[in-house]
Amino acid sequence: MNFYELIYLNLYLSFSRTNKSIPEWSTLFCLSSLFIFNLLSILTLLNIETKGLEKNQVYIVLGIIFGIHYLYFQKGNRIIRKITKLKPKLNWRIRALTIFYVYGTISLFWFLFNLGLQYYLILVGVITAITILSNYVFGERNKQFD
Repeated sequence: MNFYELIYLNLYLSFSRTNKSIPEWSTLFCLSSLFIFNLLSILTLLNIETKGLEKNQVYIVLGIIFGIHYLYFQKGNRIIRKITKLKPKLNWRIRALTIFYVYGTISLFWFLFNLGLQYYLILVGVITAITILSNYVFGERNKQFD
């Protein structure tokens, strides 16, 4: 499994504890959002202007990104079959890398777009609280992957 698939797996396992109906779509939306944040950060670092894009063009780009993630992870339950087949045991290092990836993506995006420290701290606090609650308070680990 590559790193991106491990991130998907960690997010999926977290979402499947609290969202029993559609954890695949929640994970797909979260991973696509993180990818978009990274893409915007890279474009900003390279001084490529995105303000000139029309609304329809933005929707098309967002749809393409979401579609690519859907085709890679969801079509034919490819990733779920791969995860079930491998029955991965996630250790603390892989979970820590996922947390660093999520916080790093959000931090870089917030810093480059100068969105304010107060809102950043609130967002980090909310994400941390949701992570702790989903892992230790709500739901149990998905038995499918044990």
